[in-house]
Amino acid sequence: MSWAHEKPTIFSDEDELQLKLEFARLCAEDPSNVHLHGYTLFPGQHNYGRAMAAQKWIDDPIVQREISRLRQTDAEVADLLPGELLYAKEALDRSRSEIDAKVRFDYFKLAGEALGYISKGKDTNVNVNVVQNVIEVPTRATEDELPLLEGQWAEQQRRLIADARASRPN
Repeated sequence: MSWAHEKPTIFSDEDELQLKLEFARLCAEDPSNVHLHGYTLFPGQHNYGRAMAAQKWIDDPIVQREISRLRQTDAEVADLLPGELLYAKEALDRSRSEIDAKVRFDYFKLAGEALGYISKGKDTNVNVNVVQNVIEVPTRATEDELPLLEGQWAEQQRRLIADARASRPN
């Protein structure tokens, strides 16, 4: 029995036109996975036959007209987008049709850079002065050296706190 050639059973509470329009929307968004969109509309093992039959809707005139309309709308919107958004949209569209995970990631990275989510590195200006403010503790101190060392540590701690307060932005 070939389920792909049968018309999917539409139950009384379902609207076939709405299902076809949704199928067309899914196909317009992701044309490379048409075979999966039937399973999106009719999920579950009990709907396997309906999902297989819905894959044939790609040739339906209603679905074809809706896909054309949606793609035309995308083209009209693309004309209104500024360069960076258009570039990001194109990168995201290409990432959806890419199978290789590394290439998909590269497309996502390009889109993120175009939208300003990822810094390209040219605007990064890091000016860091590293100062060694470390309390040195000898591993072996005698009982006579401890009071002297504790005084030095307390003085060094006060200097570190004063330096931190002075370098804090207001």
